[in-house]
This record gives sequence, C-alpha cells and structure tokens, in this order.
Amino acid sequence: MRFAKIFLILTFLSSSATSQISNFININYRYLIPQFETKKLYGSSSSLGLEYNKNLKSYFYSVDCNYEFGNKINDSLVLENITTNNNQIISSDGSFANILLYKRGFFSHVSIGKIIKSGKSKKTGFYPSFGIGYSQSKILIETRNQYIPFLNDEYKKGYDKKRGGFSTKLGLDFRYFNRKNNWKFIVGSELIHCLNKNYRRYFYSDQSFSNNNLKNDLLFSLKFGLIIQVNRTNNEKFHYF
Repeated sequence: MRFAKIFLILTFLSSSATSQISNFININYRYLIPQFETKKLYGSSSSLGLEYNKNLKSYFYSVDCNYEFGNKINDSLVLENITTNNNQIISSDGSFANILLYKRGFFSHVSIGKIIKSGKSKKTGFYPSFGIGYSQSKILIETRNQYIPFLNDEYKKGYDKKRGGFSTKLGLDFRYFNRKNNWKFIVGSELIHCLNKNYRRYFYSDQSFSNNNLKNDLLFSLKFGLIIQVNRTNNEKFHYF
C-alpha cells in the first residue's frame, strides 16, 4: 500500500509539470524466470503491474508497481519436519491435510532510460533503461480451511521464507505506436536483481536462526504490455482514452 501511494503521488506531480512531453500508463505482464541461487527456492512466476511513463524528447523516466504470483516452489523440504514418512501432513482431525504452496510478492522501481527511435513514428523504438527500487517475496502456505496445529498463522511465519530489500533493474523494451490507429504495445526483457534480507528471525524448516547475510536474488523477465496514452493539449487540459 505504501508503494502504491508513492506511485500515485509521483504520477500526480509529474502530470502537473509544464513542458512538451508525452505521458503513458502501461499495463504490464511479466513472465519471471529465477536464476542461480533463487531457483533453488522458487520456480517460474508471473506478475501484473502498472507503470507511469513520461517521455522527455530523447529520454524517459517511469515509476512502476507490480504484484508477483506463482505456484512453483522448488524447495521440497520446506515442510519436511512436520511431514510423516509418507510425506503427508496430519490435520487436527487425523486426516491427511491438503496443503498448497505459492509464491507471492511485489516489486517497484523508479527508472530512467534512453529513447532510440526507429521507423516513421516519433515514439516507436527501443527503450533501454535502468531502475532502482524495492522487492519482497514469500511462500504463501494455503491450508484450505483445515486446522493444522503446526501451521497456524504464527507458525506459518517460520516456514514462509519472507525476505525483501533493495532492488535494481536493467531493461530493454521495444515500444510500438501505430500512427493510424490506437494500437500501442510493449515487448521487452529485464534483469531484476534483489539484495534481500530475511524478515523472519527463526526458520522452522531448517531449525535455525536466520542470519543478517543478504540474499542475491536474480530474475530474468519477459515483458508484454499495453500502452494507454495521456495527451496534453495547449490549454493544459487532459484527455484520457
């Protein structure tokens, strides 16, 4: 919620500026592929987000907020110490529990980049960028309304691997603007690097206290998006379409 408020404030302040600029709201989908140490814990995931973009002649800057979700957890030992020999977890009524594990998180960046125009359109072209921001992720443990003594709300915190911290992003987008109609879209790729700190003091899965070492999480992103242009007229009125 805090980052959503920052996103809205920066968007409002930027829209109040008086210069010859182009404003866009981008709706982005990302397919995220973990790299190196990160893929030991998580598999591939997705994200949906909003991005405010402002073009300043040959440069641009943007602010984005994204919600991450996935259902691939690669660490098969997360709940090992509360499972039976048959890899089952017993609920309070003595039946086998049906437990689902998901990845949940979010990330937000402020980015600046260069516009490399191609074709006849003044906006179509390549948009390399660099951004800084914040990211956070955890394992969501879904018990499906079953009561499991070792997986109440407090105990779940010892298994969810929650961590977050400073993040940087390198991106390369191709943005297409059709001069004859309203087709505007983005395709691109990104490298998102996160220096994450453990937010849980004790890990039940490892039966150990967490340390202060930063985790180097790296994600490769394939990005697809739709562009909604915000036009400014000479009398400073806005038109949304």
